[in-house]
Formats: sequence, structure tokens, C-alpha cells
Amino acid sequence: MSNQITGPQQVDVRGPRFTAWVTTVVIIATLIASAVSDVAAAVILGLEAVVFAIGAAGGPRRHPYGRIFATFVAPRLGPVTDREPVPPLKFAQLVGFLFAVVGAAGFAFGPPALGLTATAFALVAAFLNAAFGICLGCQLYPLVARLRRAPAPA
Repeated sequence: MSNQITGPQQVDVRGPRFTAWVTTVVIIATLIASAVSDVAAAVILGLEAVVFAIGAAGGPRRHPYGRIFATFVAPRLGPVTDREPVPPLKFAQLVGFLFAVVGAAGFAFGPPALGLTATAFALVAAFLNAAFGICLGCQLYPLVARLRRAPAPA
């Protein structure tokens, strides 16, 4: 999603990639913790769900990892050369939030296999974005946006 337009609805593509790397690390930590304690995994993933919720509601500029990127990483990088729109990123955070809530519930209340499965899906999505720039939630966004605008049958 390349675009040179600036403004509140466009962000530097490197920010969401940084966020995806941090998310990948947190999700790996969740999976490692699950080998020792389902409660610990539920807590870590529950905290990540809060982070996803902030990103879904406030967008990349309010996302905790996005703030870290803007404060500490972006000033050390070259100028922004590629931007992407905010709405698909917010939708992707909402999808991450849903997987994190389901995963945390699976770890907290059972079955743990549900926690592992939801966490694994979140890991795949985060890693694809971090390593390859493939945002699965962003890919789904146009379809969901089109369905929301579809007129109701008469």
C-alpha cells in the first residue's frame, strides 16, 4: 500500500512493521510461558489484547509500540519514503485483539488447545507482517469494508 500522501490517515510503513516485530516477540513469549503455566500465558496474551485494543481504537499513532517507534526508532531512520493508510491497520489490530482475547480465554478457562491455536494464528499473522510486510488484516479490510457498505436487500 504505497502512497506519498501525508496526514492523519497515512503512516510510515516502517512503524507497523516494527509493531509487528514486537508483537511477534510477545506472542512467542506467550507460547513459551504456556509450556510452564497456562495462567502466565493468559496474562501475557491478555496484556497484548489490551495493546491490540488501543491500536484498534486509536490507530498506529496511539498504539504503545507505535509510540515507541515514533519516539526512539523513527528519529534514527531516514526520511519517510512509503506510507500506508490507517483504517486497514486499525482493522488488523481489531483482528489481533479478537485472536488475543480468544487465546487468553483458552489459556485462562480452557481448553488450553484453544489458547494455543488462537495464539499460533496471531503469531503467523504478526510474523508475516514483520518479516515480509504482508498484513493479513489489511488484506481482509477491503472485503469487510465492501460488505459493510453493501445495501441491505429490499
